[in-house]
Amino acid sequence: MTGVTRAGLETAAVGRRNSRSAGVWPSAALLLFATACSSPVPPSAAPPAPSSSPASTAPTSTTPSVDLSSLRQGKIPADYPKPDLSGLPPKPEDSAPLRERLAWEALQKVTDFAHRVDPGARSSCPAFDARRTTTATCTVTYLGEGYDYVLRDIKFRGTGISDGRNEQGTISYTAELASGPIIRDQVESVLRYQNATEYEACDMPEHLRFAFSSTLRRPSGSSIAGQWIHVPGISCRHLDPKTRTISTLPLELYESGAPIHPSSRIGG
Repeated sequence: MTGVTRAGLETAAVGRRNSRSAGVWPSAALLLFATACSSPVPPSAAPPAPSSSPASTAPTSTTPSVDLSSLRQGKIPADYPKPDLSGLPPKPEDSAPLRERLAWEALQKVTDFAHRVDPGARSSCPAFDARRTTTATCTVTYLGEGYDYVLRDIKFRGTGISDGRNEQGTISYTAELASGPIIRDQVESVLRYQNATEYEACDMPEHLRFAFSSTLRRPSGSSIAGQWIHVPGISCRHLDPKTRTISTLPLELYESGAPIHPSSRIGG
């Protein structure tokens, strides 16, 4: 992502991003054999004829039971679970100090990848002189984990207008997250919608910090051209409601943090 910022008298800048069964009880049959005294059968009496049709037996179900104890049940969303970022703090005004606007930008980026707001999240950026500094790192604390938002290639272009202490101008930079949060509930909700099943489970804690540098990344074969795929090494299982079988697939995410539908994966 590339940001271009206009600076005010306090070197304030506006970031402009360009990045982008039921159980069956056993039954027992009690057979009673009894003998009784009776008059002998007259010779003229014929024995009863045997039945010509054998007794019918009830059909037995052959559908195997499915162990759902390893899956988590949840409601299938009616629509694709889009991220709700309305809980983010207000975006700073253009006149706010540069470091405040960059801190908000870093928080927005972490929250957008997680697809969920953490009301207790905090972010901060260091003060720096854009005329002398080329790299700076903002820090976001989200669900108790720290995330770095790294600014590189910082450049300041002055306008020549100054109050004697600060000069007006623009700041350009590139910025990216070094890691992002993955939230199990959010991921499983999307997978329930994609797989049309109530039963889903990803083998991971409630949330984890995922370092992008440790992921395998490959071009996406989906309709979203130009994106790469994160492969965090997490397995997810779901119950196919039609076949009543459990399938296991590796979790894959777009760069945005959204899970990929299985049919969009390359090589299955």
